[in-house]
Amino acid sequence: MDTSFLLADYLDDARQHIDALDAALLDLEGGLSEGAELDQERVTELLGSLHTLKGNSGMMGYGTVQHFVHQLEGVFKRLQESPELLSADLLNALFESATAVRTAVEHIGTEPQPDLSQETRYLESLAERRSADQPDRRGRARQSAPAAPRNASAGTTGNGKASKSGILKVDFERLDHLLNLAGELVIHKTKLNQIVKNTEDLVGAEEIFGELPATAQMIEKTASELQEAIMRVRMLPVRHAFQRFPRMVRDLAKQKGKDVELSFSGEDTEIDKTVIDAIGEPLLHLIRNSIDHGIETPGVRRSSGKSAAGSIHLSAQQESNHIVISVRDDGAGMSASRIRRKALERGLITTDQSLSDEDLHGLVFHPGFSTAESVSETSGRGVGLDVVKKVISDFNGIIEVKSAEGQGTEFTLKMPLTLAIIPALLVEASKDVFAIPL
Repeated sequence: MDTSFLLADYLDDARQHIDALDAALLDLEGGLSEGAELDQERVTELLGSLHTLKGNSGMMGYGTVQHFVHQLEGVFKRLQESPELLSADLLNALFESATAVRTAVEHIGTEPQPDLSQETRYLESLAERRSADQPDRRGRARQSAPAAPRNASAGTTGNGKASKSGILKVDFERLDHLLNLAGELVIHKTKLNQIVKNTEDLVGAEEIFGELPATAQMIEKTASELQEAIMRVRMLPVRHAFQRFPRMVRDLAKQKGKDVELSFSGEDTEIDKTVIDAIGEPLLHLIRNSIDHGIETPGVRRSSGKSAAGSIHLSAQQESNHIVISVRDDGAGMSASRIRRKALERGLITTDQSLSDEDLHGLVFHPGFSTAESVSETSGRGVGLDVVKKVISDFNGIIEVKSAEGQGTEFTLKMPLTLAIIPALLVEASKDVFAIPL
């Protein structure tokens, strides 16, 4: 029996639950920094997600992951009972646990089950630790919160009845096949309309054909609606590409000793799943570039009159049949003089060339170009922005950069909403035929 589809379904579901874990931890960390009370409802939602992941792992026979997630559940249940246990150290440990379970899940099916024994033992110690062993983070009298109901199960409504899902998971290749068939149908209905028109012009008696012209028009209408419906099925909100970045920003900022706030707008803008899959890597490089090169350390920002925490904003909006995605930070910006000096050293320009700041900023996309003085684990080899431009170009998109030294940098990506068939007007001029998208 072929179980590959079960593995693919498990991995897709597991990734969503781990994303939910990351998001919950980021929310809890934000609440801790603001001195807010523990969000009990958020923890309850997370426990439901973890319970599902644990059950699915056990069903698939992945006992190591199942036991690890079980211990992770125990920590959050203990946290519900004693909210005063929440601390920065505990959150760091839980973030590391989230990374461990994600790594373990990604290795399933390609390698032997990973060894999580050390991490599991650590989680066991966290789950069993008494509140008396931990200082109260708010310095007031400790009061245990009521425990969450032990018999509550995920996937049920308040009246105990199982909730029905309105989502059906379908292999993306099947949608691709359907779209190709719809495209063929559109082509054939266009030919049919042309045949009907030519025959009418030739005979000159429309009544001879009876309902043929009307039928051809209905086929055209239905084929167009079918094509549009299949295209809509392939469309997903761009948040599916955005949601992977908050955890990465948090970890990288801490590694670099910086404070970075990530914000979004236009997450509901829908684009083709193929495009979503493609823009993930370019956005990753741009955000890492902003943290590594753009955002300054808190001390430097304060000395220049800025807030200690830098900001990165991702936005998406639809313009005609394109999506425009912006990555903007309020960091140090690009130094045109520094770019020019590096370009001269590499022989990309000559001393007598007069280039605008915009032209100089465009040089950062040149393969191997970097203004970094040293190479780090995240940047410095001049690879990132080269990769970004290549991916965007492969999808017939464009990328632009605007930067003001000391104020920040904005990268703008413009890509087609979908790679499927779109209506076009054919124009013939000087024996050449041009297709103009409608």
